[in-house]
Amino acid sequence: MSRWRRPDPAERAAFEVFVQQRGQALAALARGLTASSEDAEDLLQDVLATVLERWERVAAADDPYLYARRVMVNACTSAWRRRHREMHEHSAEHVMAQGARGTAQGARGSDALWRSPSHHADGDGEHRVLLLDERRAALEALRQLPPRQRAVVVLRYVEDLPDSEIAALLDVAPVTVRSTSLRALRTLRGLLPGR
Repeated sequence: MSRWRRPDPAERAAFEVFVQQRGQALAALARGLTASSEDAEDLLQDVLATVLERWERVAAADDPYLYARRVMVNACTSAWRRRHREMHEHSAEHVMAQGARGTAQGARGSDALWRSPSHHADGDGEHRVLLLDERRAALEALRQLPPRQRAVVVLRYVEDLPDSEIAALLDVAPVTVRSTSLRALRTLRGLLPGR
């Protein structure tokens, strides 16, 4: 593991500008990739810490946001793989207990998926409530998908990435991205009311 290096004042200032400009987008991506708002906050903080630590390399990249997004997807993929390995190493009782705990946490973390301060100021109150209810329902349905399906949906429909880039990020074939997306959409249609 690398040793943390304190950024110089110029690096810190550039990083702070980056967070002001792209922090909301990274937060939205984290909310889409994780199973709860708490996990999203943890993921975002870990990614921002990593980006700050590597700021010299990040700033030299063609697009620092793409670099940070890659760090986030890699962190999620590693966490999913680690959890998958751990689940197969434990007893069935432990796995069932984890599943029940995850369901309870999912019900608690019912914040809107891509809410920003501007959503509170737009439109009339009833319209805003309906939009937030739709977002909440979409987030809850999204969180019921397996991790890879959730990542494909978020990267494809929120980040608007082509299949080839998603495949590269997730280290799978483009045909796997397409089939995973089809399965995820089929599941989401069943989970979302009126779809």
